[in-house]
Amino acid sequence: MECKYVKRKLGVRDLMPVVRMLSRLRISDFKECFSRDNLNDAVETAKKKLQRKTSDVSVQEEENSLEEKKLKKDALVKEAGAAVALKAAEVLLTNLPLIEDDLMDFLASMCDMEPKAYRELPPGALLVTLREIFSSDEAQDFFTEAARLLNWDSSSGISSTGNTPVLQS
Repeated sequence: MECKYVKRKLGVRDLMPVVRMLSRLRISDFKECFSRDNLNDAVETAKKKLQRKTSDVSVQEEENSLEEKKLKKDALVKEAGAAVALKAAEVLLTNLPLIEDDLMDFLASMCDMEPKAYRELPPGALLVTLREIFSSDEAQDFFTEAARLLNWDSSSGISSTGNTPVLQS
């Protein structure tokens, strides 16, 4: 992804500053992002979106190979993770004033800038920067893995934590 402002990838080093900011936000709002109902809605929406994409393709075989099923499942998890990430971004924007200084420091760091210089950017830069971060592969992977840690029921189409390894060698 070509970024206009973000100059580096998210890394583990970014977790603690983000956790500190999240701790000052209204956690109940974020809790809703990861509620079973919201996650199931994200999965159902992802299923419908993926079905629309595949309905344009010629008639599907009745029995898919294991590899095709895995690819579909991975696409479903990624799509649902992206939906949860967008919901989290919405909560973040709503509560922005509670974490303004720390957020400016974090975003400036992601853009390889000094916080004072970042604050001088045009107003749209804030939204572009957040979009670039939340739509990055690293952020989507994080939310996907976070969703996998939750024990969704089998009707969601996502396997439980019992058979979904988080760490792969």
